[in-house]
This record gives sequence, C-alpha cells and structure tokens, in this order.
Amino acid sequence: MKSIILLAMTLVFSSLSIADGRNEGITCLSDDQWVKAEWGDRSNANQSQWVQATKSIPGTPANPSFDTGCLGRCGEGCGSDNGAGFYTKDCLDHDMCAFYDVEFGGAFDRDCGDEWRQAADDFTFGQACRLSSN
Repeated sequence: MKSIILLAMTLVFSSLSIADGRNEGITCLSDDQWVKAEWGDRSNANQSQWVQATKSIPGTPANPSFDTGCLGRCGEGCGSDNGAGFYTKDCLDHDMCAFYDVEFGGAFDRDCGDEWRQAADDFTFGQACRLSSN
C-alpha cells in the first residue's frame, strides 16, 4: 500500500503545472560526465552552470548541511554507499539549485521546489542509472 501511495505522489509531484523548469525524464549521468545544470530561483531567474556529475562542487553551499560530494545523486546527501547510487539530470538540477538555496523545503521550497518535483520520478524509478562504488 505504501508503494502505491508513493507512486501516486511521485506522479503528481513530477507533473505539477506550477513547475517553471523542464522535466527531462529519467536521463542517466555517467561518472565524471560534464553536464549543464539548469534551475530557476524564486525571482524566476534562470540559472545554469557546467558541473561534473558525481563529483564535488567547489565553494561553500548557502545551507551548511548540504552535502556537496556527489552531484546528481538521487536522494538526500551521498548516502551510506559513499556516493554510489543512481545519478540523473533532474537530480543534478535540484542539487545545483539546493547548493545556492538557504533552506530545504522539498516539493514546496520557493527556490527549488520545482526541481525537486521534476526529480521525483528519477528518485523513484531511476535505478537503471545506478553507478557502482569504486
């Protein structure tokens, strides 16, 4: 029953029309791949930055509890598997938005909520994008 509820919530959150970005479906990223992350902020300004998937982003995040060591990994932080896991473009976009966001508000965050909703299907169904731990 929990999985049916999770599936329904994922589909609703990932398809909400209030998202100002673009859901790119489940687009897998490879280790060390250079990707142009794209996100919007509360002022509706579009942001973008080239980053290397699975790696750390240089600098200090706006929220000190943000884990910068595994860009594009679906799920919170780098996980107990030391960064192994699955990596997708929508999760990367959310990670980059969250790097510059002061608060973590999930689906309803004023800055990164749309990126969170777009990454929901990646988090739920992106297991094909799994990288192995080294």
